[in-house]
Amino acid sequence: MKFPIWTVAVVAAGLASLTAAPKYAVTDLGSLGGTQSNATAINSKGQVVGRSKTTGDASVRAFRFLSGNLTDLGTLGGTSSEATGLNSAGKIVGFSTNSGNATRAMLFSSGIRFDLGTLGGSNSSARGINSSGLVVGESQTANNTATRAFTADTSVLPAQMVDLGSLGGTNSYATAVNNSGRIAGYSQIAGDTAVRAFRYTPEIPGTPAIMRDLRTLGGTNSYAAAINASSKVVGRSQVAGDGATRAFLFVGGNLTDLGTLGGTNSSAKAINVNDAIVGSSDISGDIATHAFLYADGVMVDLNTLIPATSGWTLTDATGINDDGQIVGTGENPQGLIRPYLLTPLPPAPTLAVAGKTTLVTRSAKLTIRGTTTGTVTKVTYRVGTKGAFRTATGLGSWQFIATLVKGKNPITILATGPGGTSKSVTVNVTRK
Repeated sequence: MKFPIWTVAVVAAGLASLTAAPKYAVTDLGSLGGTQSNATAINSKGQVVGRSKTTGDASVRAFRFLSGNLTDLGTLGGTSSEATGLNSAGKIVGFSTNSGNATRAMLFSSGIRFDLGTLGGSNSSARGINSSGLVVGESQTANNTATRAFTADTSVLPAQMVDLGSLGGTNSYATAVNNSGRIAGYSQIAGDTAVRAFRYTPEIPGTPAIMRDLRTLGGTNSYAAAINASSKVVGRSQVAGDGATRAFLFVGGNLTDLGTLGGTNSSAKAINVNDAIVGSSDISGDIATHAFLYADGVMVDLNTLIPATSGWTLTDATGINDDGQIVGTGENPQGLIRPYLLTPLPPAPTLAVAGKTTLVTRSAKLTIRGTTTGTVTKVTYRVGTKGAFRTATGLGSWQFIATLVKGKNPITILATGPGGTSKSVTVNVTRK
């Protein structure tokens, strides 16, 4: 028996009643057995580092997430450690307590932990590492009279720490370094009356090294958190009156306020080669803090870019690689504080259905055909407004036979891609 077939293609848009297509898939990175864990950075290969409480919340340990596994990176002989950065080769930096309970900058490479020493004082911490193995962080100086930003070239070990100085004040801190050796951080200024974000450019033949004060957004203090391949710097700054702190982007000699998600404060934590920026911001009413993505001049709440049914609340974003993968911390569906990995999803599929979207027939059955483009995992349909969706035959070219009742028969067709991306159309059929 042959059933009516409709053959004029119509491209369908998503229904307003369905949730917007998510842009990212969410992966829970877990913990080392404890109740809380946090991600701090991600490299070009999707390796993630951070910190996690151990079983029974006995201690905090640096971790690496690789190929689905979370690994405890150990310590320098003490009880706790934290990983803060890593390069494309998988070399990891952070800090750890040692057997004497001092905190030391740590390098983790090829399964071995290295104590990077200090600038003469008791404690130090590493914050970033570039592709050549140049490490940056902060260390106490002799007699612990000051804390200074440092570099350490770990291409040859043991590495020698170099004091980067300050903007005239006592203390300074380096937070990130790019592959050109330019460094972001913050420092007290002369008289220790304020803290300012800086960008440090190393010495080159004929040009001395310079630590540049990036100023503020009108307030007293500013702090730089990250620097990308083109030496654009992001961080946070107080605004005029110091009543709020805002995420900023420094480029071309100018500091730009990136705004908020509707609340008072925001802070930028990382920037990739495409100038995509991530961080955290108060939302409207300052009732919560959410992770954000800033791209093309717009700040977007990352919670709106993941599947609505994920059960996650993303509260902070701390890293983004050049492929657009994002890491941070949030509350998972079980209400636990966990690190997450966001992986960009392919664009939502397109859906074309053959025939008119409103029609009248006397037939009890109707064959509906169409096509999809993009990455499609299934095409489903439902006749009426209740009941389960059924699977159509085919993906790129699909069809199904709808059984109609007398009267109105709304038929919803849904093309679904990876991670829940979808497009849909409704064909309204009236059977006489």
